Amino acid sequence: MRKPVLMIFGLGNVGGQLVEFLARIPHLGWRIVAAGRDAERGLRKTRSALFGASYMGLYPDIEFRQADLTDLDATAALMHDEQPEIVVNAASFAAWWLRDLLPPDIRAELLSIGPGLWAAAHMTPSFSLMRAIERSGTAPRFLNVSYPDVVNVALAKVGPGPTIGVGNIDLLVPAIQYVAAKRLAAPMRHIVPYVVAHNHHSYNILTRGTTCGHDFYLKIVLAGTDVTDRIDRSSLIAEIAAEASIPTAAGASSLAAGSLCKVLLAVMTDSGERSHIPGPNGLPGGYPAIVSAAGAEVMLPGNLSLAEAIAINEVGQRAEGVEAIESDGRILYTEAAQRVLRDRFEINLSGFPPADSYKVARLVDQQLKALGARFGLHS
Repeated sequence: MRKPVLMIFGLGNVGGQLVEFLARIPHLGWRIVAAGRDAERGLRKTRSALFGASYMGLYPDIEFRQADLTDLDATAALMHDEQPEIVVNAASFAAWWLRDLLPPDIRAELLSIGPGLWAAAHMTPSFSLMRAIERSGTAPRFLNVSYPDVVNVALAKVGPGPTIGVGNIDLLVPAIQYVAAKRLAAPMRHIVPYVVAHNHHSYNILTRGTTCGHDFYLKIVLAGTDVTDRIDRSSLIAEIAAEASIPTAAGASSLAAGSLCKVLLAVMTDSGERSHIPGPNGLPGGYPAIVSAAGAEVMLPGNLSLAEAIAINEVGQRAEGVEAIESDGRILYTEAAQRVLRDRFEINLSGFPPADSYKVARLVDQQLKALGARFGLHS
């Protein structure tokens, strides 16, 4: 009997660790196809997962297939051959490491705008996968790790884009549980948060203990009782950064992979797992949701409407350099983001449609490398 197929595109920090996690789950019952451009690297990572699982007496069905997402015909042919039930994009073209090595003042300036500056680089792999899915004639459940708060929104407007995002808001939830559990002298597992927040909120709370003046929604339930009023919001946020912070940049990849693994298992087993999902069904930002084989269903508390939740996330979106996402999927930069692109990268650009994401990503990457070279940094 044919096993259902999970295809994972991108075997970097998150995708590579995801394969390791899945390999160690007994009786998974799925065939895992890991795909990437670098055959030697991909084969090594796949063998690592297989051999590591063998130490636990597990022998998962995992294999590597070479795939270049810029070659749509070849990617579509691969997907047609494999007929995956689930496809995951864990790839991004954003060179985060070079940004982190720039002088402090420039790094701070780029950080103040947020990841909206790199939206094209984050969008490119998912856009390519979306087009490959269309050409392949398959209809898999599509999950995206790369900036889903924005990417999922844009792609939902132009095709069968990702309907489930992973990470970002979900990385904040355990930190809230951890701090609230200490405050309430309760087991962490008994703390049930309901959070509506954009990546802007989660990143800044986790790393800096602030929302930069942009509020988010939080409800905390303990043993069926709403205990939100028992915890001061501002002190909770400050304590998260002081006592529940997580690694930044690539250091957070194991947490993102853990979030992805949880969500994937909910889809694979149709479990109806409660989670927090960025970019569910093309909505901006992050929401509490129930995840099953059917996808992600947003489940808001009764005192918050969907319109109010979207408004919270659109504020966070603008704080990250994205003014709006138009009906055709076009990303519009804020004036601040346009100014940085112009002054630091010599790029005059008000925005871009998804179809131009690869071209824009390459342009920004070239100019970023040129900026780095001025300070003796070379890729």
